[in-house]
Amino acid sequence: SEREILISRLIDRPIRPLFPNGFTNEVQVVATTLATNPEIDPDVVAMISVSAVLTISGIPFNGPIGAARVSYKDGNFFLNPNFKELETSELNLVVAGTEQAVLMVESEAKLLSEKVMLEAVWYGHEQMQAVIQAIKEFADEAGKPEWEWKAPAMEENITKLVKETAEKELTDVFQIADKLTRGRELAQLQKRIVEQLSGVESEGKPSSSDVAQSFEELGKEIVRSRILDGHPRI
Repeated sequence: SEREILISRLIDRPIRPLFPNGFTNEVQVVATTLATNPEIDPDVVAMISVSAVLTISGIPFNGPIGAARVSYKDGNFFLNPNFKELETSELNLVVAGTEQAVLMVESEAKLLSEKVMLEAVWYGHEQMQAVIQAIKEFADEAGKPEWEWKAPAMEENITKLVKETAEKELTDVFQIADKLTRGRELAQLQKRIVEQLSGVESEGKPSSSDVAQSFEELGKEIVRSRILDGHPRI
């Protein structure tokens, strides 16, 4: 259902950044609701259970995360309200994050100030610390051995070659405001650069996958640097 898709997205958004770069093993997490209190949304419980499962699995994952729902009424914040309490709340905010940082916020609000919204985020982050600590203790008792995994090293000469060849054109593409046009131009440029630079590895040429990866990393670098330099986010 659409609701299940939205909950899946809610789970995915905070955990995806916590898998290390270069980790391309397929990971599937399926949260199945076997029983539920109809007054309580199971989405936050699902997020917490996913965090616990990934933390004890032994796979490369820089968690755990915690999650919390925050409501606001009469100048006070409330943790994990039920559906009835949300009917009279001025805020329905879900926040997820690690011990150190907030990773995801999803919210509906009735014209609250920026100050109240920010305080709600920090309130949720503070309250979820108990969950994060509990998951750590759980992992100490039930965790699987950590994988002996290292990210594959990207050769500097490939990165340098891709940058010298594609940086100017790629920078121009990331200034195209229309999303569909930009996507089409980006795909065409990547295809041409991969065909131009890759070849037979035994002859000293990089593989097409390595060139494609370097191209994508260069794109991220360009987008970030333009934002930091004060240009509008595309």
